[in-house]
Amino acid sequence: MGHRPIIAVLIPAFPCALLAACRGTEPRPTRPITPDQAVAVVMSLDSLLRTHGVTKVYRSPDSTVVHCPDGGRARVIGELLVAGRASVTLDHTTSAHWCSVAGHAVTGTLHSFVALAPGPGVGEVVGEGDMTGRFVWAREEEGTTGDCTVGLSVSGAVYDGRLCGYSVTFPVTWHVSFSGS
Repeated sequence: MGHRPIIAVLIPAFPCALLAACRGTEPRPTRPITPDQAVAVVMSLDSLLRTHGVTKVYRSPDSTVVHCPDGGRARVIGELLVAGRASVTLDHTTSAHWCSVAGHAVTGTLHSFVALAPGPGVGEVVGEGDMTGRFVWAREEEGTTGDCTVGLSVSGAVYDGRLCGYSVTFPVTWHVSFSGS
């Protein structure tokens, strides 16, 4: 009976000794993507073909493959601008493969459908539509990764909805010239 208290003390100490031996191989703590970072990523992906200086790698009648600003590629399928006399429709899907934008390497798909029209103010543009999708992201310098679901709607000049697990609301500005205005 005198040996049981010694065994009870030794058993809990054994796993602690193992953990101490593995101290150098503990995974680094991860830092999730912030709402501001998530907004920067989706807005960068959504505007790839409208971004000055993006190199087009390949163009077919229904899609364009581009080099992303900081590495990787993305394929944009659909109609980017269908201009009418007083409206413009953005209807496209961006499929990224480790496309580096806004400090994150991104793989996934983002679909946007937004009908734009002149707003009430001079030079103002308003929209109605949505942006949906899902992607995984990585910040290589930190060794962190995560995944993100996109479910946003736009009304006027404001996006609202769920982004990477956050409820977000943020303004958007479109630069569009309407024919005849």
